[in-house]
Amino acid sequence: MCRLFRGLRNIIMKIPNQIRRLARRVKKKDEHLDSIPSDCDSQQLVQPPVSKEEFENYFSNVGTSEENSLALRCEIYKRGLANDCRRQAWEFLLGYDFWNAPSAERDERRKKLGEEYLELKKLWLSLDDQAEKKLSSYDKYKTVIKIDLRRLLDNDDIADTSYNILMTYLMYNYSFGYYQGMSDILIVILKIIEDETAAFWCFSRVMTVWRNNFDLEEFHQIKRLKDLARLLKFTDPKFYKYLKSNNCDDFKFYHQHLMVLFQREFVFEEILRLWDCFFACIPAPGEQMPPRSLPRNFDVLFALAIFNKEKSNIMDKKLKLDENDILQYFNRLAGNMDVDALLKKARNYYRTFLANPVIPCEIKDILNLSVCEDEGSDRFVLL
Repeated sequence: MCRLFRGLRNIIMKIPNQIRRLARRVKKKDEHLDSIPSDCDSQQLVQPPVSKEEFENYFSNVGTSEENSLALRCEIYKRGLANDCRRQAWEFLLGYDFWNAPSAERDERRKKLGEEYLELKKLWLSLDDQAEKKLSSYDKYKTVIKIDLRRLLDNDDIADTSYNILMTYLMYNYSFGYYQGMSDILIVILKIIEDETAAFWCFSRVMTVWRNNFDLEEFHQIKRLKDLARLLKFTDPKFYKYLKSNNCDDFKFYHQHLMVLFQREFVFEEILRLWDCFFACIPAPGEQMPPRSLPRNFDVLFALAIFNKEKSNIMDKKLKLDENDILQYFNRLAGNMDVDALLKKARNYYRTFLANPVIPCEIKDILNLSVCEDEGSDRFVLL
């Protein structure tokens, strides 16, 4: 009998060690997300976009509080905007209006911004031929802007206004210059905002956030492509390995899609719903980063959702791709993707990242989920 009790005691004493070994195995298995369910929201009701009435209910004569503006941004991120309040909402999301300013203060600020815009516009309108020649690359920039707008707009009513805004932005930020693709972004903004001055300042805010997307040699853009590669490698290492085996793991083939915020991938109404979410996630004036309830680099998460969706079409067919082949493959997807399904998948990624405590620091840093104490540390502080 004593021998039996001693045997039972030895078995019981071994159980904690077995539990710890099992926990380590589970943790190791969870250190990457091989598959994130596409139906995480399957039991959630589809909600209508934020309406004009709902949007205006967040405001009073003295503006809205920081808490209310964050709650509203979160709703826009989750649901998008109704057409009748998109212009007003974008003007707030893109910093033309301040959330917490009284209406009289907003009116005064708009007046000052209008005066500043006119002064900037005069800088290029007043140039004579001799002055233009003294400005490095001025004639080249002006020519490319005209060619881009002719390609995109032809004789559209907003062609002249678009030219005014792009030329004024050139003078506003001459050291940056002009890149093809900037006109694609401006045209969408102008069609919604409609006012030349307001559209200029909203466009300027977008360029402040995403301007480095336009130069592939810039560190920031290379970093964004690396961020996409890291996210794919973490969430789907098999697919990443497949792309790497085809020498496509630098993701430069996807530069253009990120550069113009997928403007060429979807029809106009779909772009508006997509950009509602993108704009809701950028930092508000005075913020260094968006709050933790909103993802940083949501456009990269959206790209990740596209790669996840196309994985089987590429891998199961065992396509042999070089960089040009895969570029053409993703270009052919334009007009053939469901933006709402992809937005849902991208949001599901973010919720999964938020809920998983063992995500590496470099992944958390991409999405602004944590500040790591040191490289490789499992400890982090939630923002």
